[in-house]
Amino acid sequence: MGRVCGRGLLLLALLAAAGPPAARADGAAPPAATVAVRSEHAQVQAGRPAKLEVRVADGASKAALPPSDFQLSHERLIHMVVLGADLDTFFHTHQTSTTPEAFVFSAVTFPKAGDYLLSFDGETKDDVAVSSRAKLAAAGAPKMAAFDARRVGATTVSVRPAPLADPSPAVSLASLSAPAGSGAGAGPVYEAALDGPQGAACSPGARPQAYTLKLSRREAGAKGGGGGAAAPVTDLEAYLGAPMHLATISSDLKSSGHTHGTLPKAAAAGAASKPAPAAAAAADEHAAHGRRLAGSSRRSLAQAAGGGGGAHGGSHDGMDMDMDMAGMDMGGDDKTPAAPSPSGGAAGAAQHAQHAAPAGARFGPVILAEAPMPRAGVYALVAQLRRGKELILLPFYVNCSGPAQ
Repeated sequence: MGRVCGRGLLLLALLAAAGPPAARADGAAPPAATVAVRSEHAQVQAGRPAKLEVRVADGASKAALPPSDFQLSHERLIHMVVLGADLDTFFHTHQTSTTPEAFVFSAVTFPKAGDYLLSFDGETKDDVAVSSRAKLAAAGAPKMAAFDARRVGATTVSVRPAPLADPSPAVSLASLSAPAGSGAGAGPVYEAALDGPQGAACSPGARPQAYTLKLSRREAGAKGGGGGAAAPVTDLEAYLGAPMHLATISSDLKSSGHTHGTLPKAAAAGAASKPAPAAAAAADEHAAHGRRLAGSSRRSLAQAAGGGGGAHGGSHDGMDMDMDMAGMDMGGDDKTPAAPSPSGGAAGAAQHAQHAAPAGARFGPVILAEAPMPRAGVYALVAQLRRGKELILLPFYVNCSGPAQ
């Protein structure tokens, strides 16, 4: 299915559809959309910036879906979430520019050699969510280290914040970790607790897993191993139009989901009552989108093809595309369906309002989230939150090994 056309041009199948795709002669369903990714290099090299151009087209008609066909979704036209096979190298970034035909990601650097999963999420102007994923193999050195399985099952993490930047550079999640109870002399430390199903209590399948995250902060300069208990964080701000972005990616890089946190209802009501003026644009976008949801049933290109897509976030499972600049290796042996979309109509609008309520306001320390886990296995959950000019990245690793739904 995949092929290389010229220097660095890769054709990838999106998990996407506006309706059930017709079967091909070989019995397989054709991709409902395609993405062409052009790199300035025939092979992406670790540590060297690469310019990527992403073109989207309808899989049936082959008609282009240019950037002008997309609308803002969480303050950007298209989101690219990247995680390495080490489950440690991570970034969430966006197009730096557009051409009439393509989304342009300039100077994207993959810091280590190895496999990466690239997950794309966007939304067309007719309220169709576009979600896809693909693998990219970076050559060169240094090589990715193997994932440290000792990190699986931990329900608390302590991290130092990263600078808030867009485009966001790749970071090592492990490099942000701080010893529990630390805080002296090196800036604030954020401590997070994750409450939700793990191990046998986690049942993989179409329904996502529900988690509660609670965040506290230990100030810089604390003495004696932290100098007392950490204080709950109550002044978080919306990050890209949501209380939290959550990437859920399987350790085999075959499943991914990009969902968004919500606030407990009482907290959402309180946050919504005190919006900050700086959030007017984001609030307007979310309000307008909520009205569109109330008037139409929102479709997801990923869901109709057997994947899943949330009202703001996609979940992809089953089709495995290798983005190796030297050639394509098409997988796709796993057909387990991913999590379904939340409902459209009034229910979708209400859910969207809960996502958008804190835009420009201050909230915390509790955020609710759902993580799609369609198959048994280990999943990386990377929560992304904002406090002022700080980006807080919280990695958790969940073994979902209970009976299937």
